[in-house]
Amino acid sequence: MSVRAIASVLAGVLVAIAAIGVYLATRIEPRAYVQLVADRVHAATGRSLRIDGPIGYSLSFVPTITAENVVFQNAPWGSRPDMLRAKRIGLRIALLPLFSGNVDIRALELVEPDVLVEVDAKGRGNWQLEAGRADPPTAPQALPLLRSARVSGGVLAYRDARKQHEHRVDIETLSLTTSDAAANLDAKVAINGLALALAGKLVRDPNASSDAVANVDMAIAGEGLRLAFRGPMPINAAASDGLDLAFTAEVSDWTGAAKLARIDPPRLPALQAQGRLRRQADTLAIEPLEARLGRSSVGGSLMIGLAGETPNIDAKLHARALDLAELLGPGKPSPKRDARMFSSEPFAVAPLAFIDGTANIRIDRIAMRDGKALDGLDMLARLKGGKLLADPLRVRIEGKELRARIGADASSGNALVLSAVVEGKGIALGALGALFNISGTPEGSPTDIDVRISGRGNSMRALMAGANGEVRLVIGPGRLRNRVIDFGADISELLDAINPGRAAEPYTDLKCAVIRLPINQGIIRIDNSVAAETARVNLVVAGVIDLRNETLDLGFRPQAATGLGIGIGGLANLARVRGTLTKPRVELDFSGAAKAAAGAALAAAKGDLSSVAGGLLFDSVPDRPCQSALSGRTRTPPEPRAAPVIDEVLGNVKKLFGR
Repeated sequence: MSVRAIASVLAGVLVAIAAIGVYLATRIEPRAYVQLVADRVHAATGRSLRIDGPIGYSLSFVPTITAENVVFQNAPWGSRPDMLRAKRIGLRIALLPLFSGNVDIRALELVEPDVLVEVDAKGRGNWQLEAGRADPPTAPQALPLLRSARVSGGVLAYRDARKQHEHRVDIETLSLTTSDAAANLDAKVAINGLALALAGKLVRDPNASSDAVANVDMAIAGEGLRLAFRGPMPINAAASDGLDLAFTAEVSDWTGAAKLARIDPPRLPALQAQGRLRRQADTLAIEPLEARLGRSSVGGSLMIGLAGETPNIDAKLHARALDLAELLGPGKPSPKRDARMFSSEPFAVAPLAFIDGTANIRIDRIAMRDGKALDGLDMLARLKGGKLLADPLRVRIEGKELRARIGADASSGNALVLSAVVEGKGIALGALGALFNISGTPEGSPTDIDVRISGRGNSMRALMAGANGEVRLVIGPGRLRNRVIDFGADISELLDAINPGRAAEPYTDLKCAVIRLPINQGIIRIDNSVAAETARVNLVVAGVIDLRNETLDLGFRPQAATGLGIGIGGLANLARVRGTLTKPRVELDFSGAAKAAAGAALAAAKGDLSSVAGGLLFDSVPDRPCQSALSGRTRTPPEPRAAPVIDEVLGNVKKLFGR
């Protein structure tokens, strides 16, 4: 949208009214001349100009001209008939400059003006004249010189049919006075319902080498917010250098700012920011920048290069503290509209192609939601041509470093190609769980992490459906708080089945655990590559997780640790989890592992993923299940054992669930 173009159209309307007044100074029949001017405006613009109310004037070298009920027609495709309506327009205009084509408005009064600026679905603005129309003959060569203006009860609306949004400015009062050296502004307006008071002045420096730069001192205050800036700035559209504004911003209540942006108020603490905004040649800089958001604080600089077709941003930010507990609030599960874990919401990849840059970010301390804290974060990220690379990305967790390299290619404009490598040794699993807002992770448990994953898709769901790579976690000794683990009724039933003492004991002592998940085209085939050893029970897991449709079929085989007095009467022989990632269901396999193993070959031949869990699962738990899961050695042959007695098994199951 060209502000200058809009101003020129409005200036043309004012000049037409001024011309009527000049003519009335020597004529008695104003209506006839009004029609003449209206015909000229229509011939030049294709739009009609009407003055439906009385017209007044006073004869002098600075005549006063008034017109009531002024209407200027909108574009033919516009959402309403009129682009401009005004209850009253009053002008005091110097007479002699008009003869040389200049407009010197000594005073302008607008009573209840109603201006609509809009863009249609094709990108056309209603300020653009019809093809082939010339500017009106009465239009000035330059914008009018305005020395004083007063607006009361006005409305300025902007609509964009392409983005389906509208912004509205209601003007209670606006007063502007100018001279050759200064301008003063006082206004009370409401932008999108947010009441704001504006007060400021602009003064030309008589010692400056150019009159295109002036000193500005402006303050804007509204509901819970205040913005002030001071310093030299260009006042000529052709000037680019000379901007050097010191600014301060305060937001004590985000309700007002949310009205301005037309969003729901964020639950954020108070903001205080200050810095300096400068422009030299093709670079816009915010340096230094200091901001505090509640208990979080950040400083640094932003450089925006404007020379190329794509803006180039260079950000160097150092946060002394980042309090996620305060900024994000308590963790809440995101709503799943279609009962799926991975969202089908398309990635916003297109904007990445319209900006290049580098971000160098350092955070000294990150407070997590559960009271834990990360020792810090360092990241260097580069974005060019829609391709993002974050390398290195380092997070320090209780003295240990978690390293990552993340690449995202959105250059196609419609899909994201992702590759990620995450590595770490001896990372505390509880602190790692806090990083991803996962509760119930073991205390202690130093963990070695090796994650390598890649995929392509236009949403998280599509990306995971075609993912490849491997996730490997090797978890050391720790303990689990049994009573804080609540994954829902079905999973609690599973945990009780594989460890009957869980409900009666406050902790489960973990010796080790291994999670090794190979991913091939969205399918995770677990060949006894998930295992755990606790003080009471050892466990191996096998089966399939299908990320394409988010289904799973997993077999869990527990075995009592030697000498603990827990035999088959206290453990399920085989537990099975099937269903979806968001709604798993637990089953006990009364037929035993032998029958499931016998059907493994048939299941594999038919590609029946729902039958693979039992077929892949070891017939017995190895002596060292963690080592076995990590090495991926071939399963041991089943040991001979007595045939199960159905009545005994049913009795044991009833005992498991207190029946």
